[in-house]
Amino acid sequence: KVGGEDPDKVSKLVQSPGQMQRWINLYKQPIETLSTKGLVSIDWNCDNPKIDWDVRDHSTQVELSKYLPSTLATRQESCLTGKVLASVLASIVSPAAKYQSMKGIISAGIGKSIRYAGAKFAKGWKV
Repeated sequence: KVGGEDPDKVSKLVQSPGQMQRWINLYKQPIETLSTKGLVSIDWNCDNPKIDWDVRDHSTQVELSKYLPSTLATRQESCLTGKVLASVLASIVSPAAKYQSMKGIISAGIGKSIRYAGAKFAKGWKV
């Protein structure tokens, strides 16, 4: 949890209406390609599609790494622990988040931005 962020924010976004269909539209083709190669098995016939693969199979790891952002793909040989993954993801997201924050401060003004941040942190302390 960071500051005033809703601890269930990701869950709410992922489970919001229409998200599963968007996910399917975005990833169906690459997953079916991997399935054709015998690297994953997929069950599209349920509310929550299920994907299975052997995480220990080197050829599967190599093929799946082709779909990762280059920042992560270069680390495929090293162990992508939760801590390393979090650090790499933060480095990917951080520039856009900083840009968005600066844009918000310029658009809304410093006073309004400080009040907004204060309200967010106050909300976070109550939860």
